Amino acid sequence: MPVTVRETPALTSPDVRAPARRAALWTFAVGAVLAMFTLAFERIYLPLPYPSDQINYFDAARDFPHPNPGTPVHQFTRFGLTLPLRAAIEMFGYSQAAYYLVPILTGLALVLAVYLLGTLLFARSVGVAAAALTLANNLIFFDVLQPLPDVLATAVFCWAVVLAVAVHQCRPLVSSSRRRRLVTLLVIGALLGWSYLTREYVVFAWPLVGVLIFRRVGWRGLGLVAVPLALAGITDLALSALTYGDPFARLLAITGHGSGPVPADLAATFQDMPRGWYLSRFITGLRSVPEGEWLLAALAGTVVGGLAGWLSGGRRHVGWRQMAWRPVAWRPVAWRPVAWRPVAWRRIGLLLGWVALVYIPLVLLGGVLDPSAPKLRLFMMRYWFPVFPAFILGGFAAAWLLVGTAARWVPVLRARAGVLAGGAVLVLGALSLVAAAPSWGFSHNYRTVGTKPLSEFRNWLERQRDVGVLWSDGRTTRVLPLYAHTRFGRPIWSGQLQSLNRDGRQPASGEYVVLYGTRAKMPCYQCGDAARAVLGDPIRIPATWRQVFATEKGAVLVYRVR
Repeated sequence: MPVTVRETPALTSPDVRAPARRAALWTFAVGAVLAMFTLAFERIYLPLPYPSDQINYFDAARDFPHPNPGTPVHQFTRFGLTLPLRAAIEMFGYSQAAYYLVPILTGLALVLAVYLLGTLLFARSVGVAAAALTLANNLIFFDVLQPLPDVLATAVFCWAVVLAVAVHQCRPLVSSSRRRRLVTLLVIGALLGWSYLTREYVVFAWPLVGVLIFRRVGWRGLGLVAVPLALAGITDLALSALTYGDPFARLLAITGHGSGPVPADLAATFQDMPRGWYLSRFITGLRSVPEGEWLLAALAGTVVGGLAGWLSGGRRHVGWRQMAWRPVAWRPVAWRPVAWRPVAWRRIGLLLGWVALVYIPLVLLGGVLDPSAPKLRLFMMRYWFPVFPAFILGGFAAAWLLVGTAARWVPVLRARAGVLAGGAVLVLGALSLVAAAPSWGFSHNYRTVGTKPLSEFRNWLERQRDVGVLWSDGRTTRVLPLYAHTRFGRPIWSGQLQSLNRDGRQPASGEYVVLYGTRAKMPCYQCGDAARAVLGDPIRIPATWRQVFATEKGAVLVYRVR
């Protein structure tokens, strides 16, 4: 199918090929360094497995294609996540390596996508600073290395936007031949389809991609993008039929999510609130972390810079057409003669549109339309992840443009405006990371760093020969199977795992009991709370239990029943 493309000679003429190649090499080199730092950062702050939705998704991948009756349908059918996790389990077994492989690659993909977006739209310095804060802010940091769909969907969508921007700018790598253009459009569609299969609400942001590429490829190009999207939909129906016997199982689970009965204590946290409460959840969430002021400043920069871009008029910006209804008097023409790179302000408008595309439907579904039955719990910041790359990029871009414009006003600095602006952005990025860093090791009363206690328990378990039955609370039993294997999947224990309870069968003589996180809220407050629900608060150890193993500070305690 032919695709109409309007070439941009400035990017393909021989006179600019050599500088373009040098720029591409610098972009690649900086990206490679950023990737190495990202992998090192992820390794240092590798989190503990979390006994909640995180383990649910991992177990769903293990069970695929035969769902466990206890697994929620909407989680099992997020095939964009469960299938990559299943591939990791096939390679490494039910192990830590399989648990962390997809999240580590997801974090790396997110960083590189944000970096490339910042480079394509503004400058490398903007891309570096935005990529670092996108990964390392404490709201995303808490979840980025866990097998959850939100970060993966965000990363995949960001890559679709990267390719869409490259198509819009007629970059040679994606537009130098018809074959490259066709492949790029098909890849964009495949990425969008993957993002839907991973986390359905990311579709709210899809119009951004259409706006970016439409003026270059027209309706036929959009038709090409739609081909893999249709295949993703068919895949969704086929996998739903395979796993649940109903091709519409996922669609029904998605549309019905939040409509069932909710426990009273949970309902009190998000139902029947004033509508302003739902509108403010995003801002409130940003303020909840130490670097919240930096995130709010980035959001403010995106809003102000985006509005300035929208109101500045013109059609030479990325994707957004001129709005006929705008009063001409609103256009801030006064700053244009001295503005530095005015087209870039309009690109911030693109990022503001990205934020709006996600924010508006989320707050509407999350309670503004019907406070008595919100479809989403907006206080969970995972829902907001798709907007983080947009407003963080917009904030650093606004700072870059402001410093560059200010430098243009000083004759002696005018020639160095770009260097000064880039340096200022990198300094701001470093300061935001300094604000965030103290909380990287702890988040939401859950220690995200240090798997040593459970690794020590695994070493102890591997040396034992008489451990046939292990008992623990209902949360810890979700985590322990990972540590019944080596890091790369070799089984070291094949006994039975039982959950402690008040009324049922109790640990018998010769059996073992594991308590995790009961001496303090760290490293797993949910595990400690689950144990206290059975053994009392404070925990009362039965007289027949004899301690046989303990890690430092009692993070893991093992008892043998006499």
